[in-house]
Amino acid sequence: EYEAVQAHLTAGAMHSTGDSVPDAELLVVHKPKGAHDGLTESVIVSMLFRQDGTGSSDLFTQLGFPAAAGMEEPEMATWEAASSVDIRSAMDTSMQGDWYSYSGSVPVPPCTENVHYIVLKTEQPVAETQVAMLRAVLTKHTGGSLKRPAAPRAPEGVCREIQESSFIVPQPAPSCTAEGTSQTAACWQTTCGKSPVDIEPAKADRSLGMLKASDLVRYAPTGHATVAPSAHSLDVTGHFGHLMLNGRVFEAKKMSIKAISQHTFNGTRFAGELVIEHTLFGDGAVGHSGGDHSSDGHRRLSEETHGQASDGHGHGLHQVMLSVPLRLGRENALLRELGLGVEANNLAIRHGNSYDIDTEVDLAAALAPSTSQQWYWYSGGLTTPGSSCPAWGVKWMVFEIPLEVSLAQLNALALPVSGLDSTMAPRPVDEASIVASNLPAQGLGLGSSTCSGGSAQSPIDIVSSAVSKVGSDSFLAKASWKPISGLRLENTGNTLGFVSNQMGYATI
Repeated sequence: EYEAVQAHLTAGAMHSTGDSVPDAELLVVHKPKGAHDGLTESVIVSMLFRQDGTGSSDLFTQLGFPAAAGMEEPEMATWEAASSVDIRSAMDTSMQGDWYSYSGSVPVPPCTENVHYIVLKTEQPVAETQVAMLRAVLTKHTGGSLKRPAAPRAPEGVCREIQESSFIVPQPAPSCTAEGTSQTAACWQTTCGKSPVDIEPAKADRSLGMLKASDLVRYAPTGHATVAPSAHSLDVTGHFGHLMLNGRVFEAKKMSIKAISQHTFNGTRFAGELVIEHTLFGDGAVGHSGGDHSSDGHRRLSEETHGQASDGHGHGLHQVMLSVPLRLGRENALLRELGLGVEANNLAIRHGNSYDIDTEVDLAAALAPSTSQQWYWYSGGLTTPGSSCPAWGVKWMVFEIPLEVSLAQLNALALPVSGLDSTMAPRPVDEASIVASNLPAQGLGLGSSTCSGGSAQSPIDIVSSAVSKVGSDSFLAKASWKPISGLRLENTGNTLGFVSNQMGYATI
């Protein structure tokens, strides 16, 4: 079984059929049931749409693109679907017909070649106004609707098979020897740099230009959080939004405040540091880079987390840390929202007890003075003294401009281990590995050079005469997708998409 976890809508289509490009395409992404993610194996079901003047698409309407002329496209890059979204019902006609299958790749960087594609043969009608509105939104918020062209089926002289209505497709073995593939999903290696580091802005790589952090950071206000002291930091758990990096969602469920900075700039250490911990959507557990206690808000990883380490340091997690320095000055609004300064809360911290916050915590607004400025990206490790090395390493976004914090707020961080005893000295770092205000092509360690040099890339041009085998498998009987409500739609930089763990599954 494969769980449906994401869906993406494009205008026009990524796949073509005999050199004819449909007007839109829906990609439903599945990961193996019980797996933390689809980094080593995934299934993508594709439905193609074409403007033929015969009707409109119910699915487009559900997602906020009605067929009625004169409707204005959404002003924001994200919005909530107005109604329940029922993909199965919308795709029913196509699911009853034939379909193509082949082995390919993620169609956007990092282009990992681990995908079994099912492309439904029967195209769905869509109104010209619906496609125009989708294209306008993609152009307005992601810089254009033109996506990756079809990749060759035989880049190395060995033609990949396309089969019709058959789930059995030869899967090429991944090559882990080509340049850039040592970090692809199927070729994970134990790689771990060291953190924290001293950042010298003048020596950072600026060749990629400046990418605004606001294009990556998707934080949202939350009405509840739990604050709990650990040995080295004050930790806060809740649902704070996410980062969108290379089309992948990293959920922000924990932040930690330290009364001394871990990272330094040109050798200068700050009075404190705020770290927001992000975990790849689907990993399913909160890591422990900043703390080492066990409570309802900080479950230690165990056997039920599918083979991840049980020492609290998330060996199996894929984590990105966002770091903001703190300097002495005025009272910090975020720390005030978190209850620092309230005597009862100060006493709870001093005695090692947790407390709940049931007022709004707006992480995006609180961090804006820093996250709107220069930042630096590097691959390192965890920073809790004594922590071991995660297999994926840890990726860091370190912001240069500090937020202010009052002395009284820092004094409220009465933790068992504080000051320099609570942080490690900066580690040696290759200056070329620190990138200024951008996400390098291999920034997530997924080897995006595969995009140009891979042997099984997607999308492809599907030509019926190239089909090597015709089967009789029914896809309709294999799909158990469910209607879902409250979906939040957003631009990923390549498509309009949404993420949900309530979409259902397919049995293949």
